[in-house]
Amino acid sequence: MGSYFSASVPKVPGKTSMDEGILRRLGTRILVDVPDTADRERILTIHLKDEPLSNDLDVAELAQVTPDYTGSDLNNLVTAAARYAGIDNMKQMGVSFEFGGQTQAESSQIRPPVSVPADRVSRRTTCRARFIRAREEIRPAPKSETVSLIREFDNMNGSTGSSGRSVQIANKEKPIVTM
Repeated sequence: MGSYFSASVPKVPGKTSMDEGILRRLGTRILVDVPDTADRERILTIHLKDEPLSNDLDVAELAQVTPDYTGSDLNNLVTAAARYAGIDNMKQMGVSFEFGGQTQAESSQIRPPVSVPADRVSRRTTCRARFIRAREEIRPAPKSETVSLIREFDNMNGSTGSSGRSVQIANKEKPIVTM
């Protein structure tokens, strides 16, 4: 057991059913939970900062309908919705394209630029419908059952050590850790 904790690279056990002896030797156990609705809204706002959005998109509503999504999942969701917006926009302008079904030689060939009449050029915008479509593809990484097990483990075994220290984030914009 000494070699497990003496490595120069920290190891983080991620198991929910650990032996009491191991738990006693872990001085600090911190739950890193999935973001709540307010945090998801802030994360989405950050990811959508430079994204052209349609008026029908409500970030607060999007945060409500994405429970158990992590920050990474939300980033993937925004990326997928933007990709769908780009694809739909190109179709609307009459530009044909193909992502798959090509050999490497075919896909690496230089192709002439596509000319689109000025009256058909439109700006790609990400709307609610594209997020609905993206949600079908991008699911939350941790399953709800897994999140429940992790929270249950934290309720039973979560601790910040025997000295009663607490770890708090004072300001979510600029995290300050106090002990």
